[in-house]
Amino acid sequence: MALLPSRAEQEVIYLACGFIPRDDQWEPMTSQARIVVTGGGERGGKSAEEGNFIAPFVALNQDELVWIVGPDYEQAQPEFIYARAAIEKLALLAASPSQPKEGSWELKTKTHCVVKTRTSEEAVKLAGKAPGLILMVEAGQQSQDVLEQLAGRTAEKRSQLRVSGTFEKAAAYYDSLWRRGQEYPNAEDIQSFALAAWNNTVIFPGGRNDPEILRQEALLGPRTFMRRFGGRPPPLEGQVYSDYNPGTHLCDSFEIPQWWNRYRIIDVGISETHPMCCEYIAVDEKRNVWCYDEFWATNMTIEGASRIIKEKSGRGMGKDRIEDKFNINLIDPAAFSRSPIKGRTAASEFASFGIHCHPANSRDTARISRVMQMFRDDRIHIFRDKCPNLIRTIPLQVWDTKVGKEKRDPRIEDDPVDCLEYFATFFQAPVKPVSANKTPAEREAERFWADLRRMRGQAANENANTWREARI
Repeated sequence: MALLPSRAEQEVIYLACGFIPRDDQWEPMTSQARIVVTGGGERGGKSAEEGNFIAPFVALNQDELVWIVGPDYEQAQPEFIYARAAIEKLALLAASPSQPKEGSWELKTKTHCVVKTRTSEEAVKLAGKAPGLILMVEAGQQSQDVLEQLAGRTAEKRSQLRVSGTFEKAAAYYDSLWRRGQEYPNAEDIQSFALAAWNNTVIFPGGRNDPEILRQEALLGPRTFMRRFGGRPPPLEGQVYSDYNPGTHLCDSFEIPQWWNRYRIIDVGISETHPMCCEYIAVDEKRNVWCYDEFWATNMTIEGASRIIKEKSGRGMGKDRIEDKFNINLIDPAAFSRSPIKGRTAASEFASFGIHCHPANSRDTARISRVMQMFRDDRIHIFRDKCPNLIRTIPLQVWDTKVGKEKRDPRIEDDPVDCLEYFATFFQAPVKPVSANKTPAEREAERFWADLRRMRGQAANENANTWREARI
């Protein structure tokens, strides 16, 4: 397990490097949390803070690997440049760093540590030695999948993952991650900080009341200003899925290809106020999400719901019926709680009627941010004639501003939306079959050559028989 430098150790090393952190930079630099999230305003100093942090880390540790992971190589370079300058002043460089015009940059220290820049794509695929420290820079331009992969890479050595970036045009999960880190300590061991632009008095001598800062605030409005210069996401208010657009996200229905991955997601309800709901969702090879059918009913027994859910899970009747194959059935995790009246769980009741379910991930922040991102990326498509209740309830969802956390208002009907959110935390894209890649013309050409080969084979057999008869 790598050592995290204390403030006293950092002060000594930074004195030798000529780096003097501001008070707001010291906070994330001395955090002992496993995930440190630093939001940065315009010219807020996040690259200097993160890059310089590497110097005391490699000075105090032996044989450790440090990753600087950016959306691409270029965006990982500022932190590397700060790290190199500090390590050079400590006379710790083992050799001249490798900094090609294109590709990964790398430096090695006399403490046998290695600092490398990586891209999002590389970080997800790379195996081998576990890093002792990971910097995920410009995190708002990287995906939640990259964050989760990097967090997984820290498990072996209990390493620290330092996440930083601006909030302007950032991925939805990044706002959520920062907000979760504001209530520290927490179960995820996330702590978050903000480096506001106006704290950089070299650029903005007047601080918060600098004339340029006040001008930008009046020009941009409070929400954009807070993202761009405040180093933090704006307060939660209004619609949860504000990127939902019926003109973009609704489509006409069509027959779902059999090779697409299919999911059934169930939200259990047996009363007038809590409807029973099942959303049918498919995923194509490009990770586009297609909500193609739904079941919704009030005052419905599990037996009756199971019958209808199964009826909607195929096409045709009798011998001509074709059953759809589902990758998994997900259900509200509350369905695995035993009913004091029935003495059994709702999940076991569904299983008794042939629908075997797995518990969905009920973490609000994870599932909400994933669906927000899918709407933002225009990856969700809903059949307008098949999913009326999902279409009706998506625009109704608003933030619960009373709790001060990233949660939806629980008083609003949300059963179909719950299903969509459960799905978002558990799905995979299918592998497109070879035959499905071919155009009709290509398939026609294949048939032509197959027929030709068969005809040639028959002719060869006839010639061979003639030759054998002549020999006899």
